[in-house]
Amino acid sequence: MSDSTLILPMNTHWNEIQTLINAETQLRDFCEHLSQYLITSLNANTCGIFLKMTESQTLKQVFVTENASFSPTSDLKIGQLCLNNDQLFIPLSVGTSLIGVIALQKVTEKVLQAKQIELAQIGLEVSLKLNTMINEQRLNRKIRVINEHLLSYETDPDGHITNVSQALSDELGVNKQTVIGERESRLFPHALIENDTKGKVIKFASPSGTPVWLRSNQVFNFDFMGEKHGQYHLYENITDLKKAELRSITDDLTGLYNRRYFNEIFSREIDHAVRYQEIVAFIIIDIDNFKKYNDTYGHHAGDITLTRVAKTLRECFRRKGDYVFRLGGEEFGVICNVTQSQDAETLANITREQVEALQLPHTGNPHRVVTISSGVAFVDANHLADSNELYKMADQALYEAKNQGRNRVNVSGSRDDIEFF
Repeated sequence: MSDSTLILPMNTHWNEIQTLINAETQLRDFCEHLSQYLITSLNANTCGIFLKMTESQTLKQVFVTENASFSPTSDLKIGQLCLNNDQLFIPLSVGTSLIGVIALQKVTEKVLQAKQIELAQIGLEVSLKLNTMINEQRLNRKIRVINEHLLSYETDPDGHITNVSQALSDELGVNKQTVIGERESRLFPHALIENDTKGKVIKFASPSGTPVWLRSNQVFNFDFMGEKHGQYHLYENITDLKKAELRSITDDLTGLYNRRYFNEIFSREIDHAVRYQEIVAFIIIDIDNFKKYNDTYGHHAGDITLTRVAKTLRECFRRKGDYVFRLGGEEFGVICNVTQSQDAETLANITREQVEALQLPHTGNPHRVVTISSGVAFVDANHLADSNELYKMADQALYEAKNQGRNRVNVSGSRDDIEFF
């Protein structure tokens, strides 16, 4: 039979190998013991077991005895033993799906005919056993991948945390065991939470201190009766996207928002204030006699001064809803929500005092140190203006502040009670 192929039907009966099938739980150990059993039973000299360990069609070598080498056969079919050139192939299948093959060498036709019923039994039983073990390995692999790579956690119907992936634990710098049973807020105690067009975004500092942005997606868990059984929360790390976004809207020198972003949101913020009858102030700030500063100290010193002033502005306007921009050159802009319109003038004066307190020498300025002047305008339920109007009013107020001696704050309409309309 060295040059021919023998095709034998596979029958299905229980056999003595059931003990091995019931007892062994480790895939490789099971394959090794199965190989030893088959080699002894069929008087073969080598054995190999090849399985589809993933969803692909590729058969992977799971166990092969020493010095074994097998040639694939095109005659392999589900439900048939194939003897070809003293190589015996036992297909492993579940239903109509081939999940693997057992290959043995030096099996004679005489032995095969004597053992064919037993091999048919083995083929069926081993197929079911290996299919279960493969599925368990696939599931365990998916669970491991989720745990190690996906930022996720689960909650029960009452919002208590039931599980946290290791990846999210590492990202947040928390011990997952300490948050099990706690409320969701325990995971993000100091995070900033906002919504964008694609979902909830959480910003927090990583254990190393660097900013991290995560976008949340939530899916309900259902039990086998179709009842809600909590939620599964999957997070997408959008830090690189946010950093790129920030670079596109941020001034390189000062780190403040740039003119492009100002143009993008200015009208939106004003429209929001008008719609919800809030008070929004717009402040234009200019460093006094800055051209003389550059002429005296040089542009490098000028850049340093711009960053120092920018830092002071950020410190003075740091509440939620405050936006600080570098509009160009030595000119800055601030959009801020205030409780009363007079608060905007107070904030502008605090900022002016803080800049003067830096005591940055400026011999070209009458005050002998770096100072700023500001023009303030605002919108509320009684003073309405669109973005172009508001900008012009703040700019005019700044012009008047400079004409009145610099290092001062001027509020639009404060002298002649001009009503916005």
